[in-house]
Amino acid sequence: GQHDARSELMVNALDHRDCRDLTRIAHSFKGSSSSIGFSRLARICQQIELQTEASFLNETPTLLEHLKVAIKEANLVQEQYFRETPKARVA
Repeated sequence: GQHDARSELMVNALDHRDCRDLTRIAHSFKGSSSSIGFSRLARICQQIELQTEASFLNETPTLLEHLKVAIKEANLVQEQYFRETPKARVA
């Protein structure tokens, strides 16, 4: 999904030691996660954003692993929500 694609972009930016791109992606992901109620994702993205703004990448790989777990959890919540929500009928 979209969350998985963003995490891959973040991993790619980390692999290239591109702090500016990683900060930008984390900031954007933080905002969208927060707006749909995924506060754990938003908190992890905020930590990544703060570290990469300071060019401190030592803990970023660990945070990206936490991010991947949080994405899996968010995807499960979304799937369950859409399974349980009645579909709107088109007239």
